Amino acid sequence: MKKFIRFLLLIPAFSHAAPTSRVGSIIFNKGTVEKIYLASGLGSVLIFPCPIDEAFLGRSSEVTVLTSPKTKKNLLLSVKSSFSEATNLIVRCEEQLAPFVFDLIPSRAKHQDVILIRSSIGSPTLAQENLELIESSDQKAQARSQDLNAKAKSQPVVILKPQLVGEGESR
Repeated sequence: MKKFIRFLLLIPAFSHAAPTSRVGSIIFNKGTVEKIYLASGLGSVLIFPCPIDEAFLGRSSEVTVLTSPKTKKNLLLSVKSSFSEATNLIVRCEEQLAPFVFDLIPSRAKHQDVILIRSSIGSPTLAQENLELIESSDQKAQARSQDLNAKAKSQPVVILKPQLVGEGESR
């Protein structure tokens, strides 16, 4: 099992290290940003494992993003001739909290026509700067337990009406 988990953790590293192919598939790590290389005048299709709820594009003047009229799992990207600076694309699927985040990078040498996202793993990292834990349910339970133990030690136990209970009986 540990070997399988290690394998899953290495998949995103291999997908980023491999040369960019025009048609490919990935397992998307939602804790990272995936780079997509686009050439002017060419279109691309992103195929998601889930129906797309919304897509937000950083520079909408340079790239057109449409949901496919046939299926809500396909996102169609069309690059305008003026595409010269990188932008980002954030896509959220139905019933999923963590979004897919992409950097769309203009390129004359590389272009990705079809990217099939087979599945997704991970989640965005928690920014822990200047966070302080004020109180948690574990801390409350521990404090209550300590209070009850302190009271039990300080007060004598008085049994008013003792009753014998036979085997298999309960009260």
